Order: sequence, then structure tokens, then C-alpha cells
Amino acid sequence: MTETEGMTHEEAVSHLFPLEMQAVRDQVHKTLKPGIAVEYITILEKMLLEAVDENTGLEESLESAVGVAFRRGAKDWVKLNYPELYEKLMDQPRRQ
Repeated sequence: MTETEGMTHEEAVSHLFPLEMQAVRDQVHKTLKPGIAVEYITILEKMLLEAVDENTGLEESLESAVGVAFRRGAKDWVKLNYPELYEKLMDQPRRQ
């Protein structure tokens, strides 16, 4: 079993991001001069946070598109390809 098995994407990112960033900080501080290291880490953290936000937005868009396919009758396809989302969609009350 992996450290993040059973976690949602958001939970895994919240759990791993600080650990990964500390490892990066340590390596950068060992490699670069102190002033440059701080600037580099600040830029890197900003880029990583933007990537996480972008990925979250893509996941939300995917869930929305899969939801549309489900509501238009592609229930078997959703069940096969997105079983967790299928269960979530099945539990939602039907729209009138």
C-alpha cells in the first residue's frame, strides 16, 4: 500500500506537497548560494502551486464533461472508465 492510497487527489497533494517542497528546498540550499536559493525556491513554489491549480481545474472540467455524458445516457461508459465518479453520479438526485 502506498502512502497516498485511498486519498483523493486533493488529499494526496496536500499531504505530499510540503514533503516534496522541503526536499527541494534542502537540495537547492546545498547547491546554490543562499540569496539565489531563496529566490529560486520562491519562483519554484509559485510555479508548482500554479500547476496544482491548473491540474485541479482540468480535473473539475473532466468531471463536468463525464457528468454530461452520464446524464445523456453514457452510463455504461462512465461506469467502465470512471467507476468512482459513476458512484458519485448515481448517488446524486436526478435533475428535473
